[in-house]
Amino acid sequence: MTEPILTVRRGESFEFEYKLPDETESTTNWTCTVIVRKTPSSDADVERVVAVDDDVWSGHITSSETAALDFDQYTILGLLQNSSTDEVIENNARFKVSESYSGIS
Repeated sequence: MTEPILTVRRGESFEFEYKLPDETESTTNWTCTVIVRKTPSSDADVERVVAVDDDVWSGHITSSETAALDFDQYTILGLLQNSSTDEVIENNARFKVSESYSGIS
């Protein structure tokens, strides 16, 4: 079964959160890079390293970032990388950008 696709209005922020699969494992030596792009082979529309807090990497794709995206489907990738073992964990989710609120109906 496929997961539902999150719909985000252009100019609206949304949250993301990533954890290691084994929550007893230390996050030492791990980094998280968040990447937003249309297709696996396309350039990143958003890319940044996220700080860890209490063994969780979390943040927002900001309203200005979604405002710069086309009306289309995207993938948000949480890429966890261990600098000492070269282990990589990929967390993918799909979302689509829809029209913004007009403010007046």
